[in-house]
Order: sequence, then C-alpha cells, then structure tokens
Amino acid sequence: MEARVAPETVKKPTAAISKTLPSWAALETAMMPLGMILVQVFTMVTLLICKLALNAGMRPFVFLVYRNLIAAAAIAPLALIFEREMWKKVSLVVWGWISINAALGIVLAMGLYYHGLRATSAAYSVNFLNLIPIITFIIAIMLRAEKLILTKRPGKMKLLGTLLCVCGAMVVSLFKGRRLHLWATRLLRSQAAATSPTGLHHGMVAGTLFLCGSCLSYALWFIVQ
Repeated sequence: MEARVAPETVKKPTAAISKTLPSWAALETAMMPLGMILVQVFTMVTLLICKLALNAGMRPFVFLVYRNLIAAAAIAPLALIFEREMWKKVSLVVWGWISINAALGIVLAMGLYYHGLRATSAAYSVNFLNLIPIITFIIAIMLRAEKLILTKRPGKMKLLGTLLCVCGAMVVSLFKGRRLHLWATRLLRSQAAATSPTGLHHGMVAGTLFLCGSCLSYALWFIVQ
C-alpha cells in the first residue's frame, strides 16, 4: 500500500528563511554602489603611485607595458581556469574588436593619460576622470547607443548625474588647499623643464591636451565595449 504523509508533517519554509531572503537582496543591491566606490578608491591609489613613478623618471609607455604585463600574468591563470571554453568563440571578428578595444583603451586612453599626468599634477588630472562619463554619455546619444527620455525618471537621473559630474569637476579644480607631504618630498620633484614659469605653463597646456584626448579615447572605449 502507498504510504501517505499527513499534511501536518510536511515541512514548510520557516519564517526565518523567508526573512533572510530580503536581507540578501538588500545586501546584493548595496554591494553594487559599494563596488563602484572601491573602484574609485583603487583608481586614486593607482593614480598616486603612477605619479610617483613618472616623477622618478619612468616613461609613460614603458610604465604602461610593465603594468599590462603584470596584469596579464595575474589574469591569465584565472582565464585558463574559468574561461577556457571561450576560446571556441574567438574568430577574426572578435580579434578585430579586441584590437580596437586595446588601441582605444590601452594605447590611447591610458597612454595619453600618463603623458598628461606627467606634465600636470595628480589633483589636476583626476578632474578629467570625472569628465569621462559626461563625454561617454554625449557620444552615446549622438551615436544612438543611448536614449535620453527626460519625461521618465531614468532620463532625469542620467541628466542629474551628468550635471553633478560637471559641478564636481569644477569644485575640485577651483579648490586650492594646503599641500600634504604624505611621503618623502624628494619623490614629489618635478621635471627640469617645469622649473621655470614658461616651462610650467607649456607643460600644463600640453598636459591638458593629452588629458582631453585621453577622455575622448576612454569614452569611445566604453562605447565600443
């Protein structure tokens, strides 16, 4: 005979388990902006280290090669373990897009940024990183890769975020505070060409042009991805 289980003996999800589900969802939602904040923190730390290396005499493209070689050595084992099946999807078209991504994001975006960082200061060059979302947003709208609908809440939030980026970049660039020596002052020495006022002005103009080109390359890089 088939045994039947009484309805009272069937286990149902407890209230404790049902209460933990919203908490996990809230944690996952909070981790997204937290991850973006951590990216910005790591970016600032990397920026300061890059500035010290460039002031010490490191060439921008040499530094870029060393950086990507170390990154490739660290990421390659993970790619072989977790993304091994992706090699089957690689074609000439994929290699073409990878080459375009590398040219825009590594050679142009980072290369021009390091040249601008070497000619200017870390506090000045970081303002151009805040302008990248604005340029990306404008180019994406022009290429019809992004739609701006001001009658809906997402469109208004995009426009508000763009204005906040502009205001933040202006505030940081106009604010002048006391210099903090967090490390040996000999590491903060400038290049010999920037010792005179004429050399300093020329370096700021050239550095600003490099940083503008870097912002444009970053924007195109994000859109291509």
